[in-house]
Amino acid sequence: MTLNIENTLVSGTTPNYYDALTINAQGQVTAVASGTAPQAALTLTTTGTSGAATLVGATLNIPQYSGGSGVGGSGTVGTIPVFVTDTTTLGDSRMTQPNSYESVITASGGMMLSLKSSDGNEPNLRFVNSSNQGIYFQQAADGASLYLKPIGSASKLWKVTTGGAVTINDAYTLPTTVTGSNDYVLTAQTDGTTAWAAASASVTFPLLADDGGGASDPSYSFDGDTNTGMFRLTGDTLGFSVGGSAAMYMQSSKVEANKDFEFIAGSAASPSAMFASDNDTGFYSLGANKIGMATGGVARLGIGDAGEILVGGSAAGSSGQVLTSGGAGAAVSWATASASNDFDVQLLGEALDTDGTNYNTFDVLSQAPFGVARYNTGYIGQKQGFFPFIAPKTGSAGALYWNITSPAGSAQILYAAIYDSNGNGVPETPLGWIAIDTTSSGVNTSSSWVDASGSTTVSLTRGTQYFFAFNQSNNESYTYRSISYDYTSRYGTYAGMPSTSNGYGAGLVSNSTVTSAPAAVTADGLEPVVLFSSIGWPCHVGLVI
Repeated sequence: MTLNIENTLVSGTTPNYYDALTINAQGQVTAVASGTAPQAALTLTTTGTSGAATLVGATLNIPQYSGGSGVGGSGTVGTIPVFVTDTTTLGDSRMTQPNSYESVITASGGMMLSLKSSDGNEPNLRFVNSSNQGIYFQQAADGASLYLKPIGSASKLWKVTTGGAVTINDAYTLPTTVTGSNDYVLTAQTDGTTAWAAASASVTFPLLADDGGGASDPSYSFDGDTNTGMFRLTGDTLGFSVGGSAAMYMQSSKVEANKDFEFIAGSAASPSAMFASDNDTGFYSLGANKIGMATGGVARLGIGDAGEILVGGSAAGSSGQVLTSGGAGAAVSWATASASNDFDVQLLGEALDTDGTNYNTFDVLSQAPFGVARYNTGYIGQKQGFFPFIAPKTGSAGALYWNITSPAGSAQILYAAIYDSNGNGVPETPLGWIAIDTTSSGVNTSSSWVDASGSTTVSLTRGTQYFFAFNQSNNESYTYRSISYDYTSRYGTYAGMPSTSNGYGAGLVSNSTVTSAPAAVTADGLEPVVLFSSIGWPCHVGLVI
């Protein structure tokens, strides 16, 4: 820009010299100060790029203004003029760069930021940190959609269309209408849309948790109990903790429990531990220290507090009975033990010819497997002898027969007792006895079974082992018809090499003199019987059962 300053007539008819000019930013002279003398020669400077030109003394400074090819038009007071190449009008308060659509527009007291629309692949507005990371806005090339994306990715976090539709993660489109009811939630649909659903309805959505949780700080817990909840132990293993301690793990192949399981008592109809699609079959409590098993809602078996098997949940059976199968489709039951193979050896267990002579007396000490059919006369001696037998029949002991071949000269009692077995082949408890008067000669009989309390009933079970025991009240001389046990099978045990003496160990005998009524014994008080000529042999008796 060239500025010529010379003697200039500004107004009036009288020429004057002027020594001070005021020029605005557009180079226009806006004021003139007159002097009384001509202005000295001026020095022109061009310091700065903005602001008004100034005349100080003899120095005129005009900044080096920029702005293209110049400014034209009238402009509007209080607005920013246009700096463009294609117009000289100053009426719309617009500020732009040449050949661009990016602009700042002020109008009616507001401000709007208008950004150039890219080709759809470049950001329109970016927000970045010092590492050039952040998010940006981008408008689609057709201007119909606006995207929010992470820098360095094409993934659309949010998409908004001119029609008002909003899409999240380029997958789920929010509904454009708002439900008029309270307590509704947005639900994802299989076609990629979303819909409103009542909160009481079933809602399915992924709920991801931190992998770093553990028993003490589970990933899912409660506001007031942060160490109780659910966590991920490892791949495909879900953990549950209570009070900061792992209580249970659920794996793809098993469930592992670190705590005790406690069930309700349940019943046969509704067991505590049941099976899927079979809720009346399983285990339940029969009571304290008892467990029951049910099928089809019916009690089948149980285990009692003493370890006994309970058929039907209650029947324990009786001693010596065995659990017997009823075959397919039938329950098990208790039954008296008996042989059940092809080689079925049995003792004769019932009376013969009951309509006639009635052969009902059993020679129990001469029967198999312990007895022998060889007879003599003898007596028991001062110790108590025990001789095993197997009951051939179930029933009560009735009449007992014996034969005194040489009676005692004065009062003497021979005790004939039946003992049970302790389950290990040793006599234990007397079930009852009969007191035989040895002064009464010949065959005698009695049914007066007694025990320490008085009269009693001696019950026998077929196939069960018992003992006949004999002892005498004093040492009077007498004899009875005896069984010669010299060559019978041995029953007792030995201290070292077994004896070769006839009859040694054919039965058991007390290791001290016994003259009182029969009493309980143990293995510690017994030894193998030693038979001498007629001494220690058992009395030959007949027993009605």
